[in-house]
Amino acid sequence: MTITRRDLLNGALITGVGQVLPGWPDALASESPPYPPGLQGLRGSTAGTFEVAHGLALLGQTFEPSEHESSPYDVVVVGAGISGLSAAYFYRQRVNPNARILILDNHDDFGGHARRNEFDIDGALRLGYGGTQSLDTPVDFEGASARLLVELGITTSLWDDGAYDVGFAERHGLSVGTFFEGPWYTRAAMTRSGLALTDDPDEVNRYAFAGAVRGDAPLVDRIDDLPLSDDGRTQLRALLASESPGFPDRGDAGVLTWLETATYNDHLRSRGVTDPGLLALLSTPQVDDMGYGGDATTLFDAYESGLLGLPRAGRVSWRLAAYLRRESGGPSYIYHFPDGNATVARLLVQRLIPAVSDASTVEAVLTARFDYEALDRGDAPVRLRLSSTVVHAENTADGVQIDYVRGSLCTRVVARHAVFACNHNALAHAIPSLPDAQKAAMRANLRVPLVYAQVALRNWRAIAAAGNGYVHCPGSFFQFFALDFPVNYGDYRFDRSPDHPIVALLGRVPSPTFGVSDPSAAFRLGRGALMGTSFAKFEVEVRAQLGAMFGPTGFVEDDIAGLTVNRWPHGYTWWANRAPGEDALVYKASSRRFGNMTFASTDATGDPYTQAAVDNAWAAVGELRT
Repeated sequence: MTITRRDLLNGALITGVGQVLPGWPDALASESPPYPPGLQGLRGSTAGTFEVAHGLALLGQTFEPSEHESSPYDVVVVGAGISGLSAAYFYRQRVNPNARILILDNHDDFGGHARRNEFDIDGALRLGYGGTQSLDTPVDFEGASARLLVELGITTSLWDDGAYDVGFAERHGLSVGTFFEGPWYTRAAMTRSGLALTDDPDEVNRYAFAGAVRGDAPLVDRIDDLPLSDDGRTQLRALLASESPGFPDRGDAGVLTWLETATYNDHLRSRGVTDPGLLALLSTPQVDDMGYGGDATTLFDAYESGLLGLPRAGRVSWRLAAYLRRESGGPSYIYHFPDGNATVARLLVQRLIPAVSDASTVEAVLTARFDYEALDRGDAPVRLRLSSTVVHAENTADGVQIDYVRGSLCTRVVARHAVFACNHNALAHAIPSLPDAQKAAMRANLRVPLVYAQVALRNWRAIAAAGNGYVHCPGSFFQFFALDFPVNYGDYRFDRSPDHPIVALLGRVPSPTFGVSDPSAAFRLGRGALMGTSFAKFEVEVRAQLGAMFGPTGFVEDDIAGLTVNRWPHGYTWWANRAPGEDALVYKASSRRFGNMTFASTDATGDPYTQAAVDNAWAAVGELRT
């Protein structure tokens, strides 16, 4: 199947109003302004979102403002993700209920990493998520993030009352499987033994769906059927047959140092596992979480994920044993909207700019079509300006001035305050007067590159026949596959029948599988590879991998009704940015108040989750009250 010209006109290659990629007819530029959630093709960080920032950071370009907005704002918020939107919301709560607010974002849609993908599949609306999947886990939210959910009308009782169909996987006999293909394996094959790759299936399976069945016989009983090399089968059999070792006799501090410095693959190699196909297979369950392969994954992270071949509690104190273990309280990964956390972003925009829609409830906002022309109206107290990249900011005697580039214009705005809720790495270049130590900390913040390709399918009969709703793919271009989460919310219904349309996810972590032990180097290499991959390449790989996985059970290319590839070269904040051992934690050093400027986003906490984004917006606004 090839994406048609009609699909492209629905937004595949349109990067902004009246702006198309080179090589396409000028007639496309005259199309009506696109509706960002419905755009297909290459999304996420698209052309137009990064060139100005790269020119500033990598080439030292400067930008002189040619326009000045005459009316000052109370606050300019840089970044329209959940943290930036929360900061605008909290500013009106805590500083000035009548504040004039300008929100700037370099993308053509709001939400940051919490964006949504809309598909019209033969007349049926189907939603997907462009990044942030779920609220994990809102029952544990505290403080500002907990209060915000209540104020937005989000209560966990919705899911507790059955919005998430926890029996879906079991009713359809869907398991978590493994797909083998590529040079490491002797043939292409699909198994249903994915859960056997971990000692802690509930932990790894939280990214699949609640209630998945175990599938075929345990892995140890099926080694001869796996398409591993002879060496790989021998090594896997030996690993599973040997008793898992205890922790080394080093005391609690020594054990922790060992776990935090040794890598998972080095440990496996020390236990005789050298076959590359087996090493990739064993580390696959955590690659989408960590953002790199087993050569860079610490033993601590592998242990927390329950990966095979690691010690049992053994000779450690009860305190350390309790610290290393995670409590398991059932299916906690059910707090999911059909568009991921884009619903949270949309609710915030609806509160800040009521003119975007007539929706007044969470259920109505989910299916409402927002009026994007209402985001930036001159008479509105809160304005959200997209496709706007900040290139310079500095404190003034009575506030802050900010220069941003939109299209071919550089414009200057002034405000009493500014909250920067965006990628801190870019701010090290956009705010040159920051202290050198703070700029160094900002540059040290790392983000994980990744791709979420959402595939609109007219039916999922072939997937149901294969019996795998979530699949680890250690040798494939995309390392994991998942059917959409089975959620019914308001008027939005998740069709239970394999005969009906559905959205499926193919995820790619572009960092090298082997040979790189430094995460920062892995991210850099992955980011470069990602920026050099075209939509055409992604489309070819999607069609090829789905055909290889599900062709034997009836998949055909015409089953694909649409494709949105969410590319994130700078994806979610890497939590190891908060690792101790430096003079000051990276995230604390990078988020210190600077005059009339404060700093939010997940980079301000070293935590990629939604509650951290909200809580840091609360803290950043709170600093402006003093």
